[in-house]
Amino acid sequence: MESVLYLLERIADHMSENDASAISQILEHCSVLLSWKFVASQNGAKQLGKSLMDLLYSLQHLISTGKTADDQETLCMGLALMFMDVTGCTSNALKVLETYAGNRSSPLPVLDRVMQKCYNYFVNSGNPRNLRIHALRCVGQSLAVQDTDYMLKSLDQILIPRLRALQMIVEGRMATSSQSTQSLEEECVFELAVLSALIATQKPRSEASKDDIEFVESSQSDEKSPKTNVVYTILCQCLPLLLNLLRNFSSSEILVEKTCDVLRSGLIAAVQDESTQTLADSYCDILDFIILRHPSAACVLAKAMIFVM
Repeated sequence: MESVLYLLERIADHMSENDASAISQILEHCSVLLSWKFVASQNGAKQLGKSLMDLLYSLQHLISTGKTADDQETLCMGLALMFMDVTGCTSNALKVLETYAGNRSSPLPVLDRVMQKCYNYFVNSGNPRNLRIHALRCVGQSLAVQDTDYMLKSLDQILIPRLRALQMIVEGRMATSSQSTQSLEEECVFELAVLSALIATQKPRSEASKDDIEFVESSQSDEKSPKTNVVYTILCQCLPLLLNLLRNFSSSEILVEKTCDVLRSGLIAAVQDESTQTLADSYCDILDFIILRHPSAACVLAKAMIFVM
């Protein structure tokens, strides 16, 4: 079966909407895997999972635009969730989950399972940090199409512990005072990557974005788009802390770059929200502080400000 999946993946780029019937048959055959039991460390399961995930990833653009997109996307994400537990296949499965969740413009029941499983993976400190961040992006993509109140509550639950950890580092109140500067730097880089990943996933989806623009233009109220309000809220929480972080670790090039990544992600995610204008002074304060010490990072951030604000 693995060899068949591999061959199908090789020709997936040459398939079109005219092959909808063939794609349906492929997915129908793949659905039987949901009833299989895999040993996480089994090499055969790893190879099968990788080939299947690569195939689902290659077919995403056709599946997500098909007439039965909801059902087929549910199946694909269900398969990816199953193969997340297979050793050596986690990265491939997360890639599929991020792609399918990231192309949704409306909620889907399976996204609740995606959020729960990926969040559990993220909070497990024994997992590789790069995969934990990848899992968090899947959580963020799944949250981006949910109700605004639910999004804000969920993001608070994720963000508050991360911001608290950064605050402790800034104030020098880490639990183990023997930690080296390098360890603190690595911890900061990880926490900043968490912020950047969450913020970047909250960009308005294409259809929702268009509707939000039309709504704001036709309304006399000050109500903002739900998606951009979320980004604005996160930025308001983070900016004072990020500025303090820069002041305390101004000599660390990597920390300055990662902090600027967070700020730039916020600008890009909130590109259609006029509320970002109210953050201009805070952004300028940060630029003023780093421009002479780290001109390269400052210029990249300044360029984003010029395009967005």
